[in-house]
Amino acid sequence: MSINTLFPDAKDDDLTLLGEIAERTGLDPFARQLTLIKRDGRYVPIVTVDGLRVLAERTGRYAGQLGPFWCGQDGVWVEVWLQSGPPAAAKVGVLRSDFQQPLWAVARWESYVPRGDLKPFSPWVRMPDLMLAKCAEALALRRAFPQQVSGLYIAEELEEEARPAPEVAVVQPQPAQQPQASARPLPPTALKRMIQAKAARNTASQLPDTEELEAAVAATLDRVLDGDAHPDRSAAVLVNWLFDKPAAELAPAELQALVDWGRDASVAKKEAWAAIRYATQAQITKETEQ
Repeated sequence: MSINTLFPDAKDDDLTLLGEIAERTGLDPFARQLTLIKRDGRYVPIVTVDGLRVLAERTGRYAGQLGPFWCGQDGVWVEVWLQSGPPAAAKVGVLRSDFQQPLWAVARWESYVPRGDLKPFSPWVRMPDLMLAKCAEALALRRAFPQQVSGLYIAEELEEEARPAPEVAVVQPQPAQQPQASARPLPPTALKRMIQAKAARNTASQLPDTEELEAAVAATLDRVLDGDAHPDRSAAVLVNWLFDKPAAELAPAELQALVDWGRDASVAKKEAWAAIRYATQAQITKETEQ
């Protein structure tokens, strides 16, 4: 079976990125350990909860789980959710053979349920306990095995952003919309692809001069990395990973893509930290294998 059979309308770039992630992680798209979901009109590679379990199992230190458990607004945890409405939260504890205590993670309903009116056939309506438990398990697995699953997210964690925005009639020109404070950050690999796509769409003739762009990028990175103990080093790691080259070699279109990305500082900060951790861990893994 060809990978095109799984995703017949995916572009070659989408399938290439999926293949690169599959090669790096060793996850199998045909076994549904790794997949593509459509988000904002483009495909984003996503692991499944089975994929996270596989990566944890390969460490040889995965010793199972406690839970899932659910609770209502009363905060009382139960092993089976039998109420007609959704649970207020779910929690899962992941066990490691080299740790004395489980690593717990809690997922709240309000943090993960998609916004807007849910359709009757939505899994968040039909099996809310299972959907929330998946989110809690993914959180717990990342906490227990950061080296192996850092930056990898399941579709259920991002489903809120996969929902299309409602269409509205524009009756007069409106000022530029401010980024929504509730937006969730992109996973590192999706962020890299998004920024490179932005750069590819930028038209050189419509961009400010290079000196102005360089100053804007410097201000953007200062804002995004505010509070970093080593901002220059972190900025170098981030830029080099996003574009596969140092900042001094960036073209104007790439500089503009960075400026556009950093306008929503609250989200960009989270994306930057995740990307830096991801890039640093990938380099450590590469050096260890060599």
